Amino acid sequence: MTERKEKEGDAGKVRQKSSLTQMETQLITQARARGVATGGEPKLLANKAVSLFVSEGPLQGTSFRIHKAQMLIGRSDADIVVKDPKASRTHCALEVHGPTALLVDLGSANGTFVDGKKVASHELQHMEEFRVGETTLMFLVTERM
Repeated sequence: MTERKEKEGDAGKVRQKSSLTQMETQLITQARARGVATGGEPKLLANKAVSLFVSEGPLQGTSFRIHKAQMLIGRSDADIVVKDPKASRTHCALEVHGPTALLVDLGSANGTFVDGKKVASHELQHMEEFRVGETTLMFLVTERM
C-alpha cells in the first residue's frame, strides 16, 4: 500500500528514467529510419525552451519542461509521469530535434493519437497536440529567457 501511494504521488512530475528497454530503442530506431524526424541525433537548442502543456485530462493546466533531448511519457516508469489510468506505464517517447520532436508510441495498449488518428510515430511541430490515454499534451518551443 505504501509503494502505491508513493507512485501516485509521482504523477505530474518529471523524473529521470535510467535507460530505454531494447524494445523501446528498436521502436525509436525504426521511426527514425522511416524518416519521420528531421534526422540526426536528438538535441535541444541552447536558445529555445521546450515543454509539454497538458490541455486536457487529469493534469490539465500542468506544464512539463523538457530538460533532455529524449524523454519517456507514461503512467509510471517514465521521465514524464501522467496521472491517467488509460496511459501505459511507458506509453511513448519524445525525441527533440531542434524545433521539432519525434513522437514514438512504444507499443502502448491504448495507442498514441495526433489529430484523432492513431500513430506509430509522428513529427511534432510547435503547438501541435497529441493524446496519451485521456491526456492531451501540446508540444511548445519558445525563446529561452
